[in-house]
Amino acid sequence: MAEKKEGATMKCKQCGSDLICRKKDYGGNYAPTLQWQNHDGNAHYKTLDGKNFSCNIPNEEIEGGQQTFTAPPRVAGTAPPILPNPQIAEILAKINDQTILITRIFEMSEAIMHHTIDEQLKKK
Repeated sequence: MAEKKEGATMKCKQCGSDLICRKKDYGGNYAPTLQWQNHDGNAHYKTLDGKNFSCNIPNEEIEGGQQTFTAPPRVAGTAPPILPNPQIAEILAKINDQTILITRIFEMSEAIMHHTIDEQLKKK
């Protein structure tokens, strides 16, 4: 594994994705830390127990690594898709915004959980 240094790049040994090392700011009283990220800025490695890691592979078809709600693609020989009316488009935009917000909240709460568990383990 390459040295964790801001701006360093490497290929993941498990999935072959291109990664970049950047600082992740969790906010609050937590200092920003270096992490291996996908091109979209999301963490590449995920863990539930701090020991076993899995790859967070971004879907190239999904913009910004987040799920977006759009009209279905056109299939040759069919009528063009019906675009949603303005009210539906506004609702879908709000759903996308909430999806991004929920993802950020999850990342921050996960960091707090890991910190709390680490502190509890230090006391034992």
